[in-house]
Amino acid sequence: MAIGTARGQTVAISGGEDGDVRLWRLTESSPIGVSLGGRISNAVKTVAIGAAHGRDLALAGSDDGAIRLWDLATARLYGPGLTGPGTGPEALGICSLNARTTVLSGHWDGTLWTWSL
Repeated sequence: MAIGTARGQTVAISGGEDGDVRLWRLTESSPIGVSLGGRISNAVKTVAIGAAHGRDLALAGSDDGAIRLWDLATARLYGPGLTGPGTGPEALGICSLNARTTVLSGHWDGTLWTWSL
């Protein structure tokens, strides 16, 4: 699970063994998880929330080694995702580094991968 902001609201992102990634609006009296769609066919191992190019994004890494991104304003996949490592990420982060949006992923084999969005 990850907590952040999207469109000025406090939200959480969760991912499950069933491959579903859900958005939770925490400011509502009874938060309801909304599926972001584009279900992953493998277990979600890690999630993150951040921004790139003026868009609030959710990221999810799964056992198949892929990292998928969603635009939180539309709840649709944002781009084709990120690939590279052969193993699934155990941790994800997104930040601004030298004026570029950077995604980092940590893997059980001790490697750290970075992508510039």
